[in-house]
Amino acid sequence: MLTSITTLALSLTLSGSAIWLGPKPPQEVKRIVSLAPSMTEVLFALELGEHVVGVTRYATWPEAVKKIPKVGGFIDPDLESIVALKPDLVLAIPTSGGADRIRQIAGLGLSVLVLPAKTLDELWSAITFLGEFLHKDLQAQNLTTSMQKDLAALRTQASRRQPKRALVALGHKPMVVAGPGSFVDSLLSAISLVNVIERGGTFPHIDLEALVRFKPDLILDMTLKSEAASHAFWKSVPMLHIQDGKDVIVLHDDALLRPGPRLINGLKELLAILWRDS
Repeated sequence: MLTSITTLALSLTLSGSAIWLGPKPPQEVKRIVSLAPSMTEVLFALELGEHVVGVTRYATWPEAVKKIPKVGGFIDPDLESIVALKPDLVLAIPTSGGADRIRQIAGLGLSVLVLPAKTLDELWSAITFLGEFLHKDLQAQNLTTSMQKDLAALRTQASRRQPKRALVALGHKPMVVAGPGSFVDSLLSAISLVNVIERGGTFPHIDLEALVRFKPDLILDMTLKSEAASHAFWKSVPMLHIQDGKDVIVLHDDALLRPGPRLINGLKELLAILWRDS
């Protein structure tokens, strides 16, 4: 019954909080179902991949996840599949699974841990928390230290360049963009980019007329569509004058969309593209 669910908020080191739903997990967690691809990647980076027994269909990294049973998607995790895997822990983030479905999973008697990871500070906290809770303290410390060091180096490198006003597109029809408070937005300043979207929520929908008014110097297409399809879409918007030199970078790697261990490599690749002609 949902009335029997115990909710326990645990403070994290930097910001945000971990939330427990359902019964207390066992002291030794051996079977984990991850409902967030980003947290799946963190688990593998912490050398916990052997304990991951279920992932969503959106999990793409590392290669080993392709052999792990799938339990649905973000908003439609399959309850029967999850229960059948007999996990000691179900790991989620606030945007994965949806609040109602997460509560249902906990109501079935499974321990659910919800870890915020929407900002860089929350990512560091989530890694630290998982390291402490799953007895991988050293691995967690090494991972955060390495990522923070690399990120600081990227900031220094990018600061030598002239800032550009950028728009990050996550969908074409409707036009969905990265707004303030999104994880992608928090990364832009690290590579000397300024988000032209300053309000409207985390992932606002905008019309093409508004897009033109924002006058971005650069469009980052993170829709994960093909190069041809993406360029065809932008060229179909004559007001942007794409054919006259407006920069559009089509990114095929989902590393920058996931608050996890691959984001540094994603940023390095983006910087190489941004500066390849300079």
